[in-house]
Amino acid sequence: MFNPARTKPVMVGLLGFTLVALIVGLVLGGDFVAPSLLFAAFSGLIGFMMLYYMNLWWSWSRRQRSKSAEQLEQEGRQYIVLIEKE
Repeated sequence: MFNPARTKPVMVGLLGFTLVALIVGLVLGGDFVAPSLLFAAFSGLIGFMMLYYMNLWWSWSRRQRSKSAEQLEQEGRQYIVLIEKE
């Protein structure tokens, strides 16, 4: 199950590592460029993917908070009916 409280620190850590790896690769240069850019690309892809899905979750949760209890209950019933049809 998705838990934003546990996902956010990992996302921030990966994006921070990406930034550090880019800086190290660009400042040190020489033999460190290729490995640091590869580490930055790998951690950056995962970090930005996590950021993308966290943004989707944040927008979904904001929409859910703005709905009344009746609307949420009605949507829940509609979802159950759809699942039971399958």
